[in-house]
Amino acid sequence: MSDHVFRAARGSCCSPDDANAHGGGGILSLILTGSLCILGAAQAAETLPFFSSFAISLVASLVAISLSQRSFNRVSSGVWSESFVLFLTFGATGALTVFFDFLDNPILSFCIPACIYFCCIRERLTLRRVIGLFAAIGLGWCFGYAALWVFKWAATALVTGEDVFGQAFNQAFILTGGIEREGIERGPLQAIAANLRPLGFMRAVLFASLIGALVCILSSVIRYFRTKDDKLKTLLLVSVALLLISFVPYLWYAVLSDHSIMHAGLMTYRDQIGALFPWLAIIALTVLLAYQKRKGAKEIDESNRSFLD
Repeated sequence: MSDHVFRAARGSCCSPDDANAHGGGGILSLILTGSLCILGAAQAAETLPFFSSFAISLVASLVAISLSQRSFNRVSSGVWSESFVLFLTFGATGALTVFFDFLDNPILSFCIPACIYFCCIRERLTLRRVIGLFAAIGLGWCFGYAALWVFKWAATALVTGEDVFGQAFNQAFILTGGIEREGIERGPLQAIAANLRPLGFMRAVLFASLIGALVCILSSVIRYFRTKDDKLKTLLLVSVALLLISFVPYLWYAVLSDHSIMHAGLMTYRDQIGALFPWLAIIALTVLLAYQKRKGAKEIDESNRSFLD
């Protein structure tokens, strides 16, 4: 399944106007493969309950790639606008995640497809569009995820006649750290730290990718204000979108702090694939743009020499 995602990404995560951008999709596909391997996707594939979130993420990524090639209604009030279609698509993704995944790595079905979608449409981004699409994708996923939970509780209450909603809200209060369990340190920071520990030496890779991404963004900001280059502006916009996505796994840990601490070593640490992939993508896109600019400058220089000779 992942092979189909990577092949599609190679053909889609690029601008039709950029002759060198075809390689960008290939690089991003390699980065996604590496992110999955580094943070334990292979081990998750051995267990069906753990694998479901990864399978949904890859299928949703194929849908995201397909949607990135569509020409949406440009009228903001149009019913089938890009934001509305993404809201519905990620709403369905969130609902499917609830159906198959029981709090293992659900947030991946948001992070991976969202990251791929923004990379695919990066040449068409504006700041307003980044904010609007990120909100539509996030709200859609949250709505679908929450709505199916409520539906499952309502169906169970109807069949059993028990106070399922009361039990569910009590359990949710525990999972979010609202009730302290004996012997367990709770809190957002403790949850994040607990999920960093199982990574071992891979923590260095994660931190290096974060620092590299931030350095790339800072350098792009400085160069953009010096040159006002449109390609640098495009790079900054997609970097902002990817950076926002990368914070979502840690927000998830902070909200579901008790659950994230209890299951950190078993499964929840893999949610950080949703951070590593965007950070590496920022670095890759920055390096790719620098390479393209250098190659273009070299070709112009050779052309000028040929003309003078």
